[in-house]
Amino acid sequence: MSKPSKSSSSSSSSSRTPTKRILTELTAFNTTYPPTSPHPSIHSLLPTPSNLLSLNCILQPTHLPPSTGYSTGRFLLSISIPPTYPNNPPTITFLTKICHPNIAWATGEICLDVLKENWTPVLGVVGALESVVRLLAEPGVDSPLNVEMGALLRQGDVVGARGLVGYWCAEERFEGALEGGVGG
Repeated sequence: MSKPSKSSSSSSSSSRTPTKRILTELTAFNTTYPPTSPHPSIHSLLPTPSNLLSLNCILQPTHLPPSTGYSTGRFLLSISIPPTYPNNPPTITFLTKICHPNIAWATGEICLDVLKENWTPVLGVVGALESVVRLLAEPGVDSPLNVEMGALLRQGDVVGARGLVGYWCAEERFEGALEGGVGG
């Protein structure tokens, strides 16, 4: 019998790191925010039934000011954890259509520096989701993914932008629940 080589042992160990980290984060989230005392914005956060490194989240940012328009929304997000997590950020996308200057309408891609070059492992998935919620309240209009929304806000048409946000939050509101354990 041959001993496993050092490289296969370390690659096996490193492939478990993202899984262990996600399990730790999910346990901490569910302990901190049990169903009786939910997170103010993250309604549900669960791995998909088939893959622990693929999560779904329901954001319901009811605590945001009504003037943002997003406080009535309920959004389904997909979170993909890379094999290099936590050193590299998760990929978070909106599966529910959302009208926002920093979120691509067609793909749900999010333009947010902490999900790219300014990522730090300290954030974790919950911190990244909280950053997405902050982005809803504080859009960046200088380099928007949704050019039309960015143009409305740059031109100062807050009423027009708010009208679009309110309409699409009602029209595209996610009404389902996540498969799996708690939350939903």
